[in-house]
Amino acid sequence: MKKLVKIWDSPTRLFHWLLVLLFGFLWFSGETGNYLELHIKAGMLVLSLILYRIIWGLIGSTSSRFRSFISPVGALKHALTLFKREPEIHAGHNPLGGLMVITLLIMLALQAGAGLFSSDLILTEGPLYHLVGDETAEKMTDFHHLGFNILLFLTGFHVAAILFYRVMKRTNLLKPMIMGKTVWPEGKAEPKLDFKSPLFALAILIFSVATIFGGITYLSGL
Repeated sequence: MKKLVKIWDSPTRLFHWLLVLLFGFLWFSGETGNYLELHIKAGMLVLSLILYRIIWGLIGSTSSRFRSFISPVGALKHALTLFKREPEIHAGHNPLGGLMVITLLIMLALQAGAGLFSSDLILTEGPLYHLVGDETAEKMTDFHHLGFNILLFLTGFHVAAILFYRVMKRTNLLKPMIMGKTVWPEGKAEPKLDFKSPLFALAILIFSVATIFGGITYLSGL
């Protein structure tokens, strides 16, 4: 009988799918020029989620902590097994997936941060646009556009990797991020994971949103 083992907590899964929804809205509003005020708020929410994820990555559930999946040596070893047609089950991100997570978080932070200082030179300015000179704001705006194209590429690569694992490695990476559980291989020791309370995660999220929105509101009034 196949045994299901919980590897992802609900806060991490909600973070992941909220980020997907926000990214989709930011793409739509940025490309069409509609809902630009909401576009700015959504970008601030992205920064709030990233701050939350950083904190959760330090003190959250075991599988969500950075130390559980960030390993350059582990990533290299994992890369050498990529084309072996064997299922690979990890209690969280595999080392290569962990590098992608960090890359996406950094790029999202830079992208959203640059948006705070950007302007379309017509109707919409980032809330901190007035704090920098025109030359700096123009550079921030250029990076904001370039950064989004980089994020689209990284997102496409991420989706392609999920498909690769499904076909090549016969490993479903998507389902555990939806359900929280995965089928654990027989004979392999089950992971000992500590899952933190969702209420604890909610408190961190509230703190993160208050910090980002409060900080940006304060700075926008200077």
